Amino acid sequence: MWLPLELSEGTDLTSGEPLTQGLREHLKARKDVRFDHVVAKITARMPSADEARKLAMPKNTPLLAVFGAVRDASGLPLVVVEVLLPADRHELEDAYPVS
Repeated sequence: MWLPLELSEGTDLTSGEPLTQGLREHLKARKDVRFDHVVAKITARMPSADEARKLAMPKNTPLLAVFGAVRDASGLPLVVVEVLLPADRHELEDAYPVS
C-alpha cells in the first residue's frame, strides 16, 4: 500500500503499530479525507524470478496483478494498492449496477 507522504503525516500510519480502526476511518478522523471511488486495473503477466520464489509458484504460471487506486471526488489518488495473485490459484468476480 502506498499513499502520499503528506497524507500520512500526523496520523498513526507511520508508527509501525496496528491501527485500532480501519484506514478509511482513521484518515477521515485525522485528516478529514473522504474516499470517493476506486479505479482498478487487472493485468496478467509472467512473474519475475523473485516474485515466483516469494509466492512459491512455478516460473511458467502467470500472475494476476491487481492495481487499485482509491481516489477522492476530484479524482486525486489517495491510496494505491497492488496485489499479485498466482493465476492458477485465484478467480476474480465483480458485479456492476446497470442503470
